[in-house]
This record gives sequence, C-alpha cells and structure tokens, in this order.
Amino acid sequence: MKLPRFVLGMLGVLLAFALITFYLSGAFWTTVLQTLVCAVLIQAGYFMVVLFLVSRNKAPQNDRAPLRERAEAAAEKPDGEPAPHR
Repeated sequence: MKLPRFVLGMLGVLLAFALITFYLSGAFWTTVLQTLVCAVLIQAGYFMVVLFLVSRNKAPQNDRAPLRERAEAAAEKPDGEPAPHR
C-alpha cells in the first residue's frame, strides 16, 4: 500500500473515531486522548504487519550464502582453480 493512501485512510478512520467518541462522551479532552491512543494502536498494527511481510519474504539463495563462501567463489580463477592467497 502506498503511503499517501495509508495516511488518508488512517486520517479518515481517526476522524470518524473522533466524531463518534465525541458524540458518545461529549468530552473534548477524552475524545482527544482516545483518538491519540487509537492512532498509536493503528501505527503499531501497521508496523507489525510490515514486519510480518518482511520476515515472510525469502531472500534469494545467493544472498543466503555465508560471506566467506561468496568471497571464495568470487576469488576463483575463471578455469575453476582457486586464486593464490596473498
């Protein structure tokens, strides 16, 4: 999801939440506090979803190889013989 769409959606949800909370409670500061708590919960949920999606995404096999193996493979000569150590 693109950031502008997320921000607009979140602002719409928070506005609706604030209006309903103010209508039900009639207290301005209670509405402000509860809306801020709602915004923090939405952000925390979004962060957890992003972490889940990133952890589920598997890296290509070349990126999983240990650094030493990749360095050795890069140091090999074109004919397959290892390069002399310096």
